[in-house]
Amino acid sequence: EHEVSLIDTTSETFLVDIEMLLNTVKPEKLVTSTEFAARLCERNSKIRVLCEKYGIEFQEINTFSIFPEPNLHELPRVFTDFRKKIETERVQFDDLDPLQQNEEQSPGFSRLMYYLFHSKRISTYRLTRNGMIDPDDSSHFSPFLSVGALSAKRIWFEIDRYETEVEANDSTYWLKFELLWREFFLWNAKKYQESLFQLNGIRQRPVSFHQD
Repeated sequence: EHEVSLIDTTSETFLVDIEMLLNTVKPEKLVTSTEFAARLCERNSKIRVLCEKYGIEFQEINTFSIFPEPNLHELPRVFTDFRKKIETERVQFDDLDPLQQNEEQSPGFSRLMYYLFHSKRISTYRLTRNGMIDPDDSSHFSPFLSVGALSAKRIWFEIDRYETEVEANDSTYWLKFELLWREFFLWNAKKYQESLFQLNGIRQRPVSFHQD
């Protein structure tokens, strides 16, 4: 009996893959990550329609953000205001959702544990993060974060643990600081959708061009 099935929704053939899954595996539930950008939200909507067609429960779980969704109407437009408001909140990691239960066996989690507790290179992150020679100059968490193979909440939680058990310094704070930049743009993407990338921007200010 299949209670939960996972599928890669980044594939170009994801609808065909899901249709095949629903016809062959016949899962009771299909779980995917909550999306923030307009086109990805539209993709999840298509998945939901397919699930309804086959009578399968569809569930979205937020694996991308660190903190619960804020009131988007009150979301600061300036990063510094956002950071000061949110960075003092405590991240709770007691209850793992279905998409994070196997995270500890993933390459992303192995990289996280290596960078923090094995090599302790996070303690020099701020000094070396722009280096291009040593593969441990930077964290290299981005590829895992981008596909949901490692959650930002997990990284934040483990850095908190590192700061308690090993040391807290400018470098450990700086990696969290950069995760907050990511968080800021995630919620802005959800609030402003496609206008975030349009010519006139989120304030819809006309842009005039001049011929050189």
